[in-house]
Amino acid sequence: MEVIILTKEYKNISNEFYLMPKLFFIDEDYKDLDSDSILLYTILLDKTMNLSETAGWVDDEGSLYVIAPVKDLQIILNCSTYKIAKIKKELVAYDLISVVRGGISEYDKIYVKQIN
Repeated sequence: MEVIILTKEYKNISNEFYLMPKLFFIDEDYKDLDSDSILLYTILLDKTMNLSETAGWVDDEGSLYVIAPVKDLQIILNCSTYKIAKIKKELVAYDLISVVRGGISEYDKIYVKQIN
């Protein structure tokens, strides 16, 4: 395997990475938050920041939300429906997301909240 040394041009590829909030690692409020929950929050935050406005995922009050079908999240995190539900429940409990249930044949709207 060839080893590639990082160059200063490499840091210009910021959209190739997820930005994970450091508070998850330094704030005592999040010390018991499961790592899968941190990962899903990071993914949802990325979708909110990079896709919501373009996709028209803005409610009447101007708040951004994200549409993330469970099936898609299962593929991204390589886990079961049960695990996704558990992670989302934990994120709601930590007040990191809120979920507005979709109607018949509609997806849930997930509002990603700022970390305090």
